[in-house]
Amino acid sequence: KEDERIGLRAKRDHDLALVLNTSGTTGQRKRVGLSHANLIANAQNICEVMGLTAEDRYLAMLPQHYTYGLNLTLAILMARGTLIAGHQFGRNIPAFTAAVIECLPTFFASFPCELQAIVDYAKTHVETMRVLQESTIRLVSSGGTTLSRKLKKKVEEVFDCLVLENSGMTETG
Repeated sequence: KEDERIGLRAKRDHDLALVLNTSGTTGQRKRVGLSHANLIANAQNICEVMGLTAEDRYLAMLPQHYTYGLNLTLAILMARGTLIAGHQFGRNIPAFTAAVIECLPTFFASFPCELQAIVDYAKTHVETMRVLQESTIRLVSSGGTTLSRKLKKKVEEVFDCLVLENSGMTETG
């Protein structure tokens, strides 16, 4: 079966595409096999939930060995949007802000600890707060661990946009 949007095709939908080790976020660590159909269905779901289109630009900050990072990459490619790869800022907020200015992303995903660092930095750096609030970012996605309601609200205030919390396929499957 072929997905017309990106031409992905497996011999059979349920052929094994990859095996991932879970982090144990929601329980015991384990190995999880994902089929081509799993990956395509998840990318389609992300496109739908996030409303991704060819106009979107994803600032890829999550590692590709992290399930959610991989799934977001597949989703932006499925939507025929732009993948802005090679950025892992950690807590280097000036570098993150520079990438937001230079690359004009419409969304990014990060871990709660990095989102907290962005919020803390923006609170004490007025110019950074202004740049982030006026940026092209329309959506921030959080993964890896639970995003507290308090932090979610602060991230929404800094970016003036929707914030979604997500779990990777290995933690929900």
